[in-house]
Amino acid sequence: MDQPASASLARLDALRGAVEGCEVVIVADLGTRTVLGASGAVRLPQEALDALCAEAADILQPVDGQPRASAVLAGPTGTRVFLRSTEETDLAIALVLPPGAAVGQAMAAAAGYLAAP
Repeated sequence: MDQPASASLARLDALRGAVEGCEVVIVADLGTRTVLGASGAVRLPQEALDALCAEAADILQPVDGQPRASAVLAGPTGTRVFLRSTEETDLAIALVLPPGAAVGQAMAAAAGYLAAP
């Protein structure tokens, strides 16, 4: 199966570069819990990418039958941002950011990525 255009490496690299300090960005298929594409400032083992994908699938699970659109998990070691596509509800972006990162900027960049054809 071909990789969806939304997960092209060049687009993921551009998204990561557009968000200051972004360490990792993945595109995830929430239904199959599969990493469709990834870009990282450092190369992460597949297990780490799979764990981020599983976390996205868990945290974006529907609430009262309605898909959860986004979530932000912040702690002393960094922030993880999750955003579900409005068009393809099984598609989501997950970003790993450093402590104190601009979450609003990350959410806007991820939304723009998901909205682009």
